[in-house]
Amino acid sequence: MSDRASVRTRSGAGLFALVAPILVVGAAYGLWWASDRILYVGPLDRAQLGWLVVVPTLLAAPVVAGLVWAELAERQAIGAAAAAAAVVGLAAAFLLWRSVADPGCATGNRFAPSDWIGPSLVVGVLFGASLGLSGLVAARLVRQGRRVAGAAAAIAVDVALLAVILVAWGAMFLAPMCERPVVTG
Repeated sequence: MSDRASVRTRSGAGLFALVAPILVVGAAYGLWWASDRILYVGPLDRAQLGWLVVVPTLLAAPVVAGLVWAELAERQAIGAAAAAAAVVGLAAAFLLWRSVADPGCATGNRFAPSDWIGPSLVVGVLFGASLGLSGLVAARLVRQGRRVAGAAAAIAVDVALLAVILVAWGAMFLAPMCERPVVTG
């Protein structure tokens, strides 16, 4: 009976290890979504709220991942990181694709929605990988008993990878989205 309880505990820990960082990323997205629609919260506009609340929440995701993945065996942690990266990456790719596939141009879209699938997948995969890699770096340090170093490393690696993602995003999505107006007469 204790073996069954142990298996349930381990599978519950594995599920929590998978879900916890995904929920933190989801919370960051939810906060961004709400602040984007509200526009102002007290004296803060949506940009200030983004930098003061949304970005720190997003950067907390690999810290949370590192803490919960440190409780798993190395192979389990890698599996949880791969699964969490896949879920977050695919969700990010889908949301990005939805935002660029129909920009609502009055003069017509320059690109078909299918043209944006590849670039959206690249950015989404990179975004998911940033969570997975930075969380694994943190987990390794937390296993060594270095929690503060793990948190700092998770944030540093995530910031560096997010900067790479911004460059990739800018390179792929820099093209004008709408057709130029046609001047007649």
